[in-house]
Amino acid sequence: LTGALTETLFAGFHPMGSSFGVLLISQVVGMSAAGLLGSAASAVGGAVNNLRYRLSVVGMGILATLFFDLVTNLMYPIAAKFSLTQTVVSLGMAVPFAVTHLVSNALVFSLLVVPILPKLKKAMGASS
Repeated sequence: LTGALTETLFAGFHPMGSSFGVLLISQVVGMSAAGLLGSAASAVGGAVNNLRYRLSVVGMGILATLFFDLVTNLMYPIAAKFSLTQTVVSLGMAVPFAVTHLVSNALVFSLLVVPILPKLKKAMGASS
């Protein structure tokens, strides 16, 4: 719910240009999956400084990014009624950007999210 609401606000009312129609829907679906995968990562359990937990957080972040990129990059050719060949070419052209997105998000999750988690859990009163 949080991912869907946040993406609706961000993508639907972005000052640099908002998304609309099926592209907005694909972005909301993609970000909703990020929330679900975040919940799945937290279900792994264990202390936040546990290596298995840390790897699950980074892994779920990578999966969320991959799903988001796939859904959003696939929606445009579908909406534009591209042929199968045009869709494959379109997705192929998106690969360098998707790889950049995956690598940057993996770094963000590894270097920022994982170290912040113990502080967040402590601030929320949860044991780590």
